[in-house]
Amino acid sequence: MTLIMMGGRSEPQAEEQLWLRKPVAMDALSNACRPLSNACRPLEGSDQIPQAAKEDLVASDKRFDVFLTPDLRVTASDFLTVLVPSISLLKPPHAVPVRDPLQKEYLRVSAALQAVKGRGGHQSVKFSLCKPGGREKAQFMLGKNNREYDIFQTNCSERFAWVSPGAISQTVCHFVLNTRLDTQLSFVGNFSPKSHRTNVSDESGQLLASTEPYLEDNGHGVKVPSSAGYYTLRVISGMDLGLVLCALFCIERMEGQ
Repeated sequence: MTLIMMGGRSEPQAEEQLWLRKPVAMDALSNACRPLSNACRPLEGSDQIPQAAKEDLVASDKRFDVFLTPDLRVTASDFLTVLVPSISLLKPPHAVPVRDPLQKEYLRVSAALQAVKGRGGHQSVKFSLCKPGGREKAQFMLGKNNREYDIFQTNCSERFAWVSPGAISQTVCHFVLNTRLDTQLSFVGNFSPKSHRTNVSDESGQLLASTEPYLEDNGHGVKVPSSAGYYTLRVISGMDLGLVLCALFCIERMEGQ
């Protein structure tokens, strides 16, 4: 259900070069800040994060009750699957599509330059999640402190949510999404382009979404990672697809892929 762009690791965008990761150990807090790097990323093909079974992604009585994009709530009886593109190389004024399993465009994410108030003409990159016809559903961009990514509802200057690094591990990456109503989601796994395997869970540990590499036939009967750079995202019924997508895109930008 995810889209990943294959290929070499690109350099972080100019507006993100000041990004720092705050280490938060599982058992104790560290006062130092570390630069974001490959240190937390598992080796390619790492199986440290078990892939969520489809039967685990079923709706329960607990719902994520804050919606960034209410009309993108999953209404399928069990779960929704989409193919997600990598935005690591996305630059203004271009866009890339989010597709359904039949390869039809479902949503798109675009990049545009935006002037930063009070910073002498400095411009940052604003990303927008849109419907195929161009109607904007949400925005996300690097935060003012250069340490978080902020997510906004359309036409709202107050951030709806923000994504930041979580606990540091030598085998997996951990990111946390917080909303302005104190709801929290955890994103744990391998975010590398060739092996995108992550689990998304709420504060109680309930699995809400998961990703895995998107495989396609190479013409010789062998399944290989998508040449177009997609990964698969599966989201349970009742969840806000737009919020999960924006968070995954934010994490990719922070990882500098």
